Amino acid sequence: MIYINAMNVTQKVYTRVTEGTTMRYVEFNAYILFSDGTKEFLTHSKHKEKLIVKLSELVEFAQLDITDNTLIDDN
Repeated sequence: MIYINAMNVTQKVYTRVTEGTTMRYVEFNAYILFSDGTKEFLTHSKHKEKLIVKLSELVEFAQLDITDNTLIDDN
């Protein structure tokens, strides 16, 4: 099974001045869960729909299901 989780990300960007800008966004992470309980990170994206497109070949080849654990609509 492949599942998608959402994670809040904060990144501080500094320019030539001493004060920086803080950027906040949600990143979507995909993991694969094996039958023995082992999980492995696959890939990530800032856009859930793009992540699903990235995973579509693997899902089709391995005949897996994607479980979306996020409550966030990526629109």
